[in-house]
Amino acid sequence: MSFGVEIQVDTEQAKVRLARVNQRLNEKEYLTLIGMALMRWVDQNFRKEGIETKWKPLAVSTILRRRKGRGRGGPMILQDTGRLKMSFTHWMSLTGDWVAVGSEDPRSLWHHKGTRSKRGNPHLPARPLLPTERTAMDIAVSTMKAYVNTIVREANQ
Repeated sequence: MSFGVEIQVDTEQAKVRLARVNQRLNEKEYLTLIGMALMRWVDQNFRKEGIETKWKPLAVSTILRRRKGRGRGGPMILQDTGRLKMSFTHWMSLTGDWVAVGSEDPRSLWHHKGTRSKRGNPHLPARPLLPTERTAMDIAVSTMKAYVNTIVREANQ
């Protein structure tokens, strides 16, 4: 080399720390954290009546059919009994390569995508209940980054 700088690097300590990080990584743990973060998003989506897309207001006829109670404030969209919101849960694979959030309640799909009128059936406007794939991926990536940063900090102690 005619001009430059040369340094000697001892990579053994880095290898030891990376091995500790690798031992600590737990797929079930980080998938659970991602599932919990997605569930928080769903909860906030119900509270805000739409995060990415504001939900269409309730029809007057819907408000009139609602249960009467001593609750505070006005009627919340899709939250008369709370059953729909409580139907959401998360699942993860046994192999540790995916996590899903959703609902087994068939009404969730009707409300998420909306319905068209058929033979006098009422029309339901689309009120997205789940994040878009892009938002879900952003949540997963930020959760994973926080998880790895925690593990790296613990490995360096």
